[in-house]
Formats: sequence, structure tokens, C-alpha cells
Amino acid sequence: MVVVASIAMGIWMAKAKPKCRQIVLYVFAGILLFMECSGRVLTLVKMTDYNFWGLYKALIPMHFCSIVVWFFIVGVFAKSKVTLRLALIGGMMATVAYLAYPAVGLNMAFIGYGEFYSIFTHSIAFVAVVAALAMGAGQFKWKETWQPAIFFACIVVYAVLLNFVMFPGGDYMYITQNPLPFEFGPIPYQVVLALVIIGVVSLFYAFPSLKRSIERKKQKHKNLPPVEQKKEN
Repeated sequence: MVVVASIAMGIWMAKAKPKCRQIVLYVFAGILLFMECSGRVLTLVKMTDYNFWGLYKALIPMHFCSIVVWFFIVGVFAKSKVTLRLALIGGMMATVAYLAYPAVGLNMAFIGYGEFYSIFTHSIAFVAVVAALAMGAGQFKWKETWQPAIFFACIVVYAVLLNFVMFPGGDYMYITQNPLPFEFGPIPYQVVLALVIIGVVSLFYAFPSLKRSIERKKQKHKNLPPVEQKKEN
């Protein structure tokens, strides 16, 4: 259902007027903002000990998915191309990984608010990412690959701080333990994860570059005089 909705939304966004596209992005960002805030309010209500670390866990994003969602929200409302670009890369990784191997929600027998929150936000985020990509919101260029490099480097540093300094023994962002039900032989899981990230980021920048190159060749061929076109063919 999520895939079908994403395809339909992507096709519509590719043909919609710019104003309609922007409104749709605002709607997606608004829904995600509401879900993020409501989830944190519910956590605060359930808390019994309001200490610093407890409040930190309740209010500050500590998971990759949540960080990416906030990047998307800020990117849309602040109209920041860099922030939105990073959100689209991270969002595609996070949502596809969740839909393929759900950590919370789709693999549960009982679905409470926490499980519903996880399923709904990941599903909406996937549709939002596809819609944004369909309208060309990313504008990925090879010379700007340093941006996701810095972004993921900061994510790794933050994850290390969370798991080894702030909350020792944790596995935030899955950098200490392999969450998958299978191993990769002698290759550490972290190495495989790093290679997957590099591969996905490369695809995000390679595809638009290839598309622009093909379009330029077509335009060049179209502008050639008829005699030159015959010679070229």
C-alpha cells in the first residue's frame, strides 16, 4: 500500500504545478512535525523521574530516523535546499530499511501508540521522500558530495557519544550491534553499513548527473542542422 501510494504521489508530483508541489511538501512536513511532537509529549506524560538524562531521551532525537525527519521538517519550512537534500538521502535509507526489516511496529502482535507512531511516520516519510524526489527537490550535484559526507560523519560521532559516553551500553543507530538476523562472515557489520551508505549516496548523485548528461546530448542533437544530424546518424 505504501509503495502504491508512493508511485501515485510521485507521478502526480512530477506533473503538478510548483505551488501545488510546495503545498504537498508543507502537508507532509506538518504531519511529521505533529507526530514528532505528540510522541514526545506522550513520553513526557508517562515519565516518573524528570531528570536531565530522562528529559534528553524524551526531547532530543537519538535515532537516525528521527534526526532525518527533523531535517526534512526544517528543510521544507525553512526552504533550505541543503537540509532537504540530506533529509532525502537519509530518509530513503531509513524508510526502506524500516519497511524491509521493521524494528518496531510491523513485526509486533499488538500495536499500541508507539507501534502505530513508528509504522505511520516511516510510511508517511517514505511517501514524502518519493514525492520530493519526483518534483526534483534534491538537485544533487557531484561537487556537493561533501555535504552528505559531513552529515554522516557527524551522525557517526553523535552515535559514538550516545553509545559510549552519554548512555554506555546502548545501541543507538545500530552502530554497535548487527540488527539483522544474519552475519556477513568475517566482514564486520559496520564496514558493510558504511559501504551501503556510500553506495546509496553515490546513486543519489550519479543518477541526476547521468540524466542531465543524456538531456544535454538530446538537446545538442535537436539543435543541429538537418545535414549535421544525418552525418551524426
